[in-house]
Amino acid sequence: TGDARDKHLRDAARCFQEADLPVKAAPYYLALSDRTNDPKERLRFQTLALQLLVRSGQMDRARPLLANLAEEFGIRFTPRTGKKSVGYLKKIAGLADQLSDVNTRDLNSAKPISVKGEDANLESAKDCELHFCSEISRSMAMLDFRSTMQLVFHGGKRAVDYGSTADRIHFGAMANVWTAVFSGRRTEYLNQSRASLVDMLTRMRNQPASKITAEIRSGVAFVETLAMRWSAVPGAVDASVVDFIADSTPRRFEIAHTRWLRLWADWHLGRWDEMRSMSSEMVEDASRRNDSFQQLVATTGYGGNAFLFSGRIDQLRKL
Repeated sequence: TGDARDKHLRDAARCFQEADLPVKAAPYYLALSDRTNDPKERLRFQTLALQLLVRSGQMDRARPLLANLAEEFGIRFTPRTGKKSVGYLKKIAGLADQLSDVNTRDLNSAKPISVKGEDANLESAKDCELHFCSEISRSMAMLDFRSTMQLVFHGGKRAVDYGSTADRIHFGAMANVWTAVFSGRRTEYLNQSRASLVDMLTRMRNQPASKITAEIRSGVAFVETLAMRWSAVPGAVDASVVDFIADSTPRRFEIAHTRWLRLWADWHLGRWDEMRSMSSEMVEDASRRNDSFQQLVATTGYGGNAFLFSGRIDQLRKL
């Protein structure tokens, strides 16, 4: 009871999270959020639980929590309106420009909200709001397109207002990718996004490899994919994975989310052996960790093609 129970719940949550078992960790963080009297602690635990549920593909369990947290921060997920696509493109491209203009000299002087982990010390409601947008936007990118875009836009504006340099870089990378998504393959926007990301990388050349540099490289990989410059994708993906691995915190989700692009590139480049090896590795790892998200990206689209041309149709049906 009391403090002893809280310690047990926290230890269990961390144990499952560090073991890369997000589905089992999430309920413990939700239990911690129910037990705390600190509003910021409650928001932090709920955000972390939501992140883990989304990253493991548990969207049915995640949606009620997502709606509650979004309402808490005044974020309205508006319905689809196709007529607004051009307006969104101009807005997100303008935001990307603002966020990409950063000075990296103070990166070591302040802890960014967007890269804090389970021990994040969120000092204000604004910190909690930015933390929520940061942690959930990438997690939902393949599962809820419209909500992700709105989180990126909302979080990006907050990063401009009061985020750290690292927060601006994080949302700058995301905003450049979403500019490319909305570009409709218009060359000027694709080239602009790529140039902004490469410029950020150049400014980071004296910084050690980390989640921050990895996210920029991942952004480059996504833009190259959207531009269908297939020969440039594998190198960008591999460089991003190297930097994610170098980060002090395990980044398996981010790595899976980025490596998925290699399946696209390898298909178009005719690299069948690479596709076969990667899809098998990702499925085996996802099965071990009960990770629905990674299994999804490894068995649908081009990942599914790898099973088909390998003659593993029965295995694919079971998955």
